[in-house]
Amino acid sequence: MMKVLLLATILIVAIYVWKQGYHDNSPSPHITFKEAPILSPEQEQQNSFDYLNTLRYKAGMSKFLHNAYLEKSAQSHASYLTYHDSIGHYEEEGKRGFTGVLPKERILHAGYKTPLSMENVSSQTIGYKKSIEGLFSAIYHRFGFLDFQMDEVGVGVSQNPKDSSKTAYVYNMGVYEINDLCAGVSYRGRGDYTYNICADKTFRIEKKAFDRAYHACYIRNQKVVIYPYAGQEDVPPAFFDEDPDPLPEYRVSGFPISIQFNPAYFKFVRLKSFELFVAGEKVEETLLYDHISDINSRFKRNEFALFPLKRLDWDREYHVKVVYDVLGKTEQKEWSFTTQKLPFKPIMIDQPTSSIQISAKHPTLLYFKPQHPDDILDDIKYDSELDISFVDKNTIMITTNAKLGEVFQLHLSHRDITLLVSH
Repeated sequence: MMKVLLLATILIVAIYVWKQGYHDNSPSPHITFKEAPILSPEQEQQNSFDYLNTLRYKAGMSKFLHNAYLEKSAQSHASYLTYHDSIGHYEEEGKRGFTGVLPKERILHAGYKTPLSMENVSSQTIGYKKSIEGLFSAIYHRFGFLDFQMDEVGVGVSQNPKDSSKTAYVYNMGVYEINDLCAGVSYRGRGDYTYNICADKTFRIEKKAFDRAYHACYIRNQKVVIYPYAGQEDVPPAFFDEDPDPLPEYRVSGFPISIQFNPAYFKFVRLKSFELFVAGEKVEETLLYDHISDINSRFKRNEFALFPLKRLDWDREYHVKVVYDVLGKTEQKEWSFTTQKLPFKPIMIDQPTSSIQISAKHPTLLYFKPQHPDDILDDIKYDSELDISFVDKNTIMITTNAKLGEVFQLHLSHRDITLLVSH
């Protein structure tokens, strides 16, 4: 009897979604699904908040404040997504749980006083770390979490009680200082003022007060923000998909490295070089994005990202060197990070046919080294006596209780693997 498993990602505008799906094309299938663990939404909310703040702080940013109204809107949308088995930022009027079509409408409905906000969403991910790390691997969403103006957040987490694999993590971010002004008294003085900033569009804010509030968050952050941060470990080695897609011709590439220059200290930065090294050798195949070269026009001025066009290695230290010019003066920044270490050494597969010995007592890791930019694991057919789970879209873990000497076939899109059970 054969099992068929399809690993797929579903992404929509302005969210990162990691979604595992299953497709059966065998004549008489026997498919076994692992039950996803039951989450504690309250604990996941707290863990998400803490982990997100840890990453922000180590990258060079102030920690997010917690906001109950942002949390209310985020939780409402998370519940809406899992109830309707939906993904994304939008809600449909008339459906149960509807509080607004757009994120800013839902945030205002929850009681937040200004529509100045951002939203990140991940769906069908199990665990706060996978959710946040997935969003950080997607460059546009990373810059949302590392936006110099956003300084407070509310997290919503929901899991469908009938299908534990269907989850939603929603992160609503806002600006504390502006929200605080909008919660006060409308300005009635004779000086310059601004309006159309608060939930009440006629609400006036004195221009000097608005300018102070607007820039207050910037000065609490470091001059230069980097990610992965200096000394970071357990960095995913690969980037797969995002929508809008910064690398539409690549289904698999290396984890992007980013550097941002704080607008409070830098009006204009001219990048002279942005390089990645491993074992002293420069990684040659890279693509540099800034606010001009970004094909989706999402980067702000003084945001830069280096995309390695081939995925990074497991458990390797990488070194980054950035040289830039500010007002005619050349500066540089260097740091290192280390990619994820697997629990044990994987067997690398780089041929269309292979014969592999697997253990009946211990799991086996198979890493299918990408042979081209489109090379990810899609349909996999395998015997029902094998248990296969995905580490990422190029790496799987196999466990079995089969008898010694048994032989199985593993069929992938363009690879055939013979598995011999031993020791």
